[in-house]
Amino acid sequence: MEQQGKLEVLRYLSELAIKEADLIWLRYQTMLIASTGLIAILGYSIDKHIIWVSYAVSILGVVLALVWLQIHRLSQFYYQRWQLDADEIVKSDAEFAEWIRGRLAPRIARPSNISASGYANILPVAFLIGWCVILITLLLNLI
Repeated sequence: MEQQGKLEVLRYLSELAIKEADLIWLRYQTMLIASTGLIAILGYSIDKHIIWVSYAVSILGVVLALVWLQIHRLSQFYYQRWQLDADEIVKSDAEFAEWIRGRLAPRIARPSNISASGYANILPVAFLIGWCVILITLLLNLI
């Protein structure tokens, strides 16, 4: 494949990766808003002593946190897939790799070995733990 064709494919793969990155954060924000809404409903149900709603919301919170983790994991997979495909295009031609050398061997070090998406897993895990603690305290009649 000629360099112009490789450049077009690289541009296309980069656009797919950017689109997936945008979708990752859109899904993340959606799940955060949904989880926050469940907390508000839980607070209201506990305040009004509507115990069955508290149980239902807590169970839904656990399920939502698990779904959030899975969605985030799948999103990361597709993002990395487009990035690796783009890297293969760059590696396929020495001249092309030299021309776009920052893609394979960045000239500056990353500030952390963990990506932003890796850090983003902390919040759904925290919600999962929180919902489990709430559910257990409800089952033990501690609330």
